[in-house]
Amino acid sequence: MVGQSDDGPILSHPMPLRRLPSPELTAPVEDLRQIEGLAVGGLREVPVRW
Repeated sequence: MVGQSDDGPILSHPMPLRRLPSPELTAPVEDLRQIEGLAVGGLREVPVRW
């Protein structure tokens, strides 16, 4: 179903959306290995738990 507001279309869905769990780091931030030499930097790996 689509409605209209001053900001644009309003979309509604008959079924409520379920919220996905957020990932949590499984290692301390200071233990994460960074990739050197990239213009923006980055991490080599990011261990997470869902």
